[in-house]
Amino acid sequence: IPEEKNVFADKVSNLTPKNPRFNNIATVKTVNGNYKYLEGYIEAKFDENGDFSEFVAFVHDETDKVLRENELEALSDERKLLLEEVHHRVKNNLQLVSSFLSLDARYYEDRPEYVIRKTQTRIDAMATVHEEVYQSDDVSHINVESLLVNVLSGLFVKLGSKKIRRVFDIESDIYIDIDKAMPLSFFVSELAVNCINHAFPDGREGNFCVDLVSTDDADILRVWDDGDGLPEGLDIFSNDTLGFTVIRRLAEQLEAELRVLNNVPGFGMELIFSKS
Repeated sequence: IPEEKNVFADKVSNLTPKNPRFNNIATVKTVNGNYKYLEGYIEAKFDENGDFSEFVAFVHDETDKVLRENELEALSDERKLLLEEVHHRVKNNLQLVSSFLSLDARYYEDRPEYVIRKTQTRIDAMATVHEEVYQSDDVSHINVESLLVNVLSGLFVKLGSKKIRRVFDIESDIYIDIDKAMPLSFFVSELAVNCINHAFPDGREGNFCVDLVSTDDADILRVWDDGDGLPEGLDIFSNDTLGFTVIRRLAEQLEAELRVLNNVPGFGMELIFSKS
């Protein structure tokens, strides 16, 4: 190749009786346009006056070896970047859980067991997100259906809410950026915990529903239950209770529009993710 045309000649000209040999890997382009890597071992001979007289060379094709080494080097660099990203995300997620724990501890100072239980659900959600990342073919995006089904299934089993059925209607080909997977999991988990704790105080059976559709302009997530609903006149956008404050902050972190669902029997929220 043009950029290597003078390399061999320069190395030969630098040979001396004290330094009579070198090896060199040259890149050549075949008539078919393919690239080959040739490794040569060269040893020169000098006459009694120390003048260069001749050389002998052994050249062999190292293309497969070089390509494999390049592939391994690229893979190593990619894994280093992925590991750095994982460490960065784990750090951020742990900081988020720590912030939640501090808030819960202030709001529920006299209910330590409740704080521990809520923290456990958030850690479980975080673990599920990371498991989804490891199992995904795309390390940058996660399938929302798989994520939410697994997060909620684990949460409901852990909290023992057998009388509340989980109803999913989620399009299977919707993916979310990995950086938004954690706040989305926390958002849905907050609504699920609220449903378990408040929607069915008399212990009756009920439904917790998750619906996700994709339009040309946006992905729309609806989460609701058919329980008792909110007290009349309560505005979640001005209410300063911890649960609603967390829900609003998570929606902001997701850069999604948050709405209350008025056409459901109990209480529900809608998140709209713009595609623009």
